[in-house]
Amino acid sequence: MRALHLLLLERKAGGLFETLANFIERVDTSQVGKKALENLIQSGCFDFTNWTRQQLLIYLAERFDACVKQKKDRLKGVLDFFADADGKGVIEEEAPKVLNEIAKLKILAIEKELLGFYVTGHPLEEFSKLIDQFQCTSLDQIEELPSRTCIKAAFVVDALQVRVSQRTNKKFAILVISSGLERFDLPIWPELFEQVSGILDENALLVGVIQIEKNDGTIKLSCKWIEDLAAINEESIKRMEEKYSQAESLSKLDLARDKKGKKKNGNKPLPVPKKVILTVDIDAIKMSQVLELKNFLKIHLGGDELDIRFSSKDNLIGSIAIDAAFGVKATPEFEAEILRFKSIKTVQVQ
Repeated sequence: MRALHLLLLERKAGGLFETLANFIERVDTSQVGKKALENLIQSGCFDFTNWTRQQLLIYLAERFDACVKQKKDRLKGVLDFFADADGKGVIEEEAPKVLNEIAKLKILAIEKELLGFYVTGHPLEEFSKLIDQFQCTSLDQIEELPSRTCIKAAFVVDALQVRVSQRTNKKFAILVISSGLERFDLPIWPELFEQVSGILDENALLVGVIQIEKNDGTIKLSCKWIEDLAAINEESIKRMEEKYSQAESLSKLDLARDKKGKKKNGNKPLPVPKKVILTVDIDAIKMSQVLELKNFLKIHLGGDELDIRFSSKDNLIGSIAIDAAFGVKATPEFEAEILRFKSIKTVQVQ
């Protein structure tokens, strides 16, 4: 923060920075060093120079030490060959020659790594024509779509966690995906994971067939098919359309059954929510496991009550009751996966 404050003061006192060399000349390089400058370049802070980021990085690597030395010599009254006639600065050089520029997708990935968001674009923009051709739906529209809707969507993998099922000992993944501002969890269960694990990675650009499930204000996504967006071909397009048609047909069938069931039941009361009782060994659980368990319960949000009981040496020492409105979905999958947490002693569904 101190370094940023010094930069703002210098810009206010001396006006806008003109070039990278001008920046190095004017700032305190003991506060803003070479690594900080590299990060500023890769974050887009020097795009105003009209040099590419690769040119700026090359100049920084080759000339930073010389520029700093020249500034020190000037302050001592020593003129340098590269100083201007008044000895107040440096003669600007031509942009370095670059054989291979940094790819646009790499630039965006670095921006996101450094800042947590994209600055100069979005990775999916490169595939905009293809996305339009597939008639993909933006993830930002999911809130507006009804439950059971099936969509084709292109997205970026913002985060990836690979886990192992306690019950089957098979791997599955939880992706955090986005195509704009909204982010969603997308589970890739073992059967599909075995087929597509090679394309799953952070910052991967993927296209998939996704079904939307909404329950009590919560949204859960289900992946029916997924492919690398950059590697898609006629064969994979055909598979995508087949999976989309199948998923859409099943979704319509489920909706028809729901409507038929509602008519048949008339005004009968809705089914009573289940109650899930978890017993947690407080002596075995760690803070990192608490956060992991919290994320797991978030993924399995649903309309069933949750009762968490804490025990120590087989003695109950406390409990937390969470009503159905903020509970979980007590599926067989949930019951099996929750036991992978070593601190969970028992799980009961009533």
